[in-house]
Amino acid sequence: MSVLQQELPPLLKEEVLPLLTSDQITDQHMDVLRWLVWLSLLTREELGRVLKRDTQTLWNHLDFLTKCGLIDYVILNETGWPRRHHRYYITDLGLHVLAARHAPALSARKIAMSYPVTQADLLERLARPRVHLLLCELVTRLITECPAGYHLSSYQQPYKQAYRDVTGKNHTMTFDAAFLLQTPGGAQHAFYIHIDQPEHMFSQKEAKVFIKKLFALRQWMRLQGEVMPHLLLLSGVERFSFWSEHLERITLNQGISLLSGSITDTGQMRKGAYAPIWIPFQKLPEHDGRVKESDLLDLLSLLDRPISSRIAEQFSQYFTFQHLLLRKEANALSPNRRTLKRYVESSLQEASTALTALLTPRVLSPEERKQRPAHAEMSREILDILYGAKEERLAMSTQLTLALSNQQKDILAHLTRHPYLSQPDLLTLLHPESQNERLLARQMTPLIHMGFVRVYSWDNAPSWRVHERYYASESVLRFFAVRHGLSPAYYLHPIFPKDEKRHPVSPLSRKVVWLQHGAGLLKQQMPHTAGVYTCVRAILAASYQGAPYRINYWKSAQESVRWHQDPFHTEEDEPVSFIRPDAELLYTVNDVFIPRPLLIEYDRATTYSREHTRKMRCYADYQHLSRTMLPPMLMIVRNERAAQSVRAAIVSEKAFDVRVIMILEEQVVREGLLPVLDQLRCLSLPTEGDTVALSSPIRESG
Repeated sequence: MSVLQQELPPLLKEEVLPLLTSDQITDQHMDVLRWLVWLSLLTREELGRVLKRDTQTLWNHLDFLTKCGLIDYVILNETGWPRRHHRYYITDLGLHVLAARHAPALSARKIAMSYPVTQADLLERLARPRVHLLLCELVTRLITECPAGYHLSSYQQPYKQAYRDVTGKNHTMTFDAAFLLQTPGGAQHAFYIHIDQPEHMFSQKEAKVFIKKLFALRQWMRLQGEVMPHLLLLSGVERFSFWSEHLERITLNQGISLLSGSITDTGQMRKGAYAPIWIPFQKLPEHDGRVKESDLLDLLSLLDRPISSRIAEQFSQYFTFQHLLLRKEANALSPNRRTLKRYVESSLQEASTALTALLTPRVLSPEERKQRPAHAEMSREILDILYGAKEERLAMSTQLTLALSNQQKDILAHLTRHPYLSQPDLLTLLHPESQNERLLARQMTPLIHMGFVRVYSWDNAPSWRVHERYYASESVLRFFAVRHGLSPAYYLHPIFPKDEKRHPVSPLSRKVVWLQHGAGLLKQQMPHTAGVYTCVRAILAASYQGAPYRINYWKSAQESVRWHQDPFHTEEDEPVSFIRPDAELLYTVNDVFIPRPLLIEYDRATTYSREHTRKMRCYADYQHLSRTMLPPMLMIVRNERAAQSVRAAIVSEKAFDVRVIMILEEQVVREGLLPVLDQLRCLSLPTEGDTVALSSPIRESG
């Protein structure tokens, strides 16, 4: 058996029988068990919210149930959430006790089939913790903050919606969750929920596919005479413009109306699920970067289109057990049975003990450093499991989620987005208030020792501090693919042998070598990569040291790619316009609510004038063909000669509508964005996504 797996002994009927007649288990304890069946992996605060009990009383109940073995917990560490907080779930013993003590008695098998209590259900939630944490916050608020007369009648996580496209082909679209809200008049209103995770890389292609599926689903439901449920998109404020751009572009290209949906910043959830925090897609900010109070709606304002009973029947998970009483089953505690079936099967926290011991942040002792072969064997086993079946990948991702600290996950997320960061880069991203290298070393050392973080020695580095560059291993990239609910091909691409032609290959194939997208080019151009990272680090550091701006997000070169395809071309055609900045920053100035984008281009004074000309032509062509205005471009140059070459390229290509701000590299390293802040304020309007009404091509305007 793998050292990363653990199984519990069979559950004996003798363990259950004493608890069925125990006077110590009260109705209040049974209420806790019911809610952990309906909504698994809740915190004490969330349980207190739905049970309407004070924290101390609930703590005593949870402690008693844990000691009895009726419930168990996992300890999660995620950035933005309380450190080492406990999330509770019902055990096999608790499930059988609840089924037997319920009046009338229920079938434990039926409960396990109808609600998220099995090991597979728990692993699916813990493998994507950011999604589950937000959904728990949302659904518990939907239940407890519900206005008088309204009722949350059903909640399902995740939710799969089947539909057919115009050719009659069957499809299934998966949402993170869905729920039904019943009005005082009895009408049912349905909502889909999609979580846009903050550490998830921006992807124009992925967003386009998701939105097109939504439009296809809406078209199918209209043909069926049904109303499509309202989409609730939970995202970060720095991603609003990204979603606004793609929603508007697809609707304009296809000549159709916008989707019925709303977006909110996940940080606004603490105000309440029914508070005015929802921004309709039609009102997404496009001009001044501010959200007007009049544009914000509460959830009840979105109840404008009740669904039919046929659609309502597809929502099968209710906060009651009445539907489980329609057909009786044989009693699981009959005298002929000695053992009971397990559904949870193992203790999730104990299963991650071995990994937790290896990954605990610390400085390794000399004895631990000698154990490198054993750690290498564990790393190979982890990678093998991440190549396995879906259940194995979910189990491994869950164990890594429980074993890694929140800062270790942040380090791996940064390296997934920006390969070959240096130690000063990581310190600025993780500990902007301190340059104490020991803080980073404690988190990094176990990751390097386990082989999760690889070290590349840059021989031509300008200083010893940036000599070591760090990048994520294949195991980490596959872990993040599971964590974000994506295929491993999202982060990895295959390298075929020289004598083998390229061909479609499964992302789980071991016959090819897998490398991270874009990492090879960054390594080949290490002086350029290090220069970009140094400039961005200086911009970030200045914002932390009191500069009147804030960097909300740093997009990598891969995330910054923009391409435009003629809507009359087929999907297989190449994009007709393509630009690739070195980076993109989303920044806010003073009280502006929505972060504004800023493209970054870095020139090491090794670029020929023809390359500057080609670059400006690409930018101008993109604006002309897509008929959108790109964000301002910050061109970082090393000397005045390079600046003159860029100016000549702008004149040569008549790219006067491309908003370019030039600055010397030494100014950026010394002052960040301060020297160009006034220019950025002047160029903040219009922004990307605004339609440019032109009577002549951009390249001929001036």
